[in-house]
Parts: sequence; structure tokens; C-alpha cells
Amino acid sequence: MVKQSFSVKKKFRESKYYEDWLLKARRDLDTGFLNNRHGGYTDTTCYFCHQATEKALKAYLLAKGLEFLPKIHILPLLLTMCVDKDRDFLQFEKQCKILNEYFIETKYPADAIIDYSKEETEQALFDAEELFYFIEKKLKQT
Repeated sequence: MVKQSFSVKKKFRESKYYEDWLLKARRDLDTGFLNNRHGGYTDTTCYFCHQATEKALKAYLLAKGLEFLPKIHILPLLLTMCVDKDRDFLQFEKQCKILNEYFIETKYPADAIIDYSKEETEQALFDAEELFYFIEKKLKQT
């Protein structure tokens, strides 16, 4: 008889430090840029734009006193939470709606693989980077 051994995984805990979230957002954004620069798949680039934006918004919320991050990935909802703390975030409504589309469509298999145009992919990178730097600047002011 063969003995089976099972390893007990340490329970994953999300960081409660906004700096960790901002760093991870930066890494996701860098990954999107690198993927795009080296001819990677456009859906992957756009996915990382969504991820960077989500993590940057959550970093801001943590920095502004939110104790527990919501287990959501919906950028317009996260943006609304940021607007409640600072109305300057309103300027990113359109970008968050567009970037939000890159979560489900790019994460899971679909009937047909989605390839975004070069222009759309570069716009996603621009929007994610713009919001990232906006949040980084806001956090330096606190």
C-alpha cells in the first residue's frame, strides 16, 4: 500500500499595506508593457492593464483607511468607492468602464479568442498607466 501525503498550505492573506498593493500594480503594469513591446498577445496585455488598475484602486482605498478590501474586481465599483473619498477620481469613469471589460473576456476561454487592435491595446496601457500615476501622486500627498 502506498502512503499518500498531503501538504498543508499556509492560508494566503492579502496584505493590508497600500504600498504592497501599489508595488504589485506597478509590476502588473510593467508586465503589460513588456508583453506588448515584445509582440505578446493583446488580450494578455489588456488583462494586465485591468489587474494593475484594480490593485492601484485598492491601494488607494487601503491608504484612505479601508480596513478590509472588497472581494470584487469591478473597476467602476472600486472607482465609486474612491470617488467617495476624493471626487478627483471622477475623471476616470470612462477609462474604468473600458478597462473593466478586459477582466472576464481576457481571463477565461471564450468561443473565440479575442485579439484587440494595436490601438486599443495601447489605449488600455495608456489609461492604466495614467490612473496608476494619478493614484501614486495622490498617495504621496497624504
